[in-house]
Amino acid sequence: MDIEIAYIVAGTMIFVGFVVGGGIIYSGLEKIAKALEDQK
Repeated sequence: MDIEIAYIVAGTMIFVGFVVGGGIIYSGLEKIAKALEDQK
């Protein structure tokens, strides 16, 4: 049972990490896109 809980916790942490990382990457790409538009 302990191993199952550990897998659930690890899986949740990985999922949260992907969501947070994706949000950071998305906001970074959005800033780059706006900067490129401003240069034109």
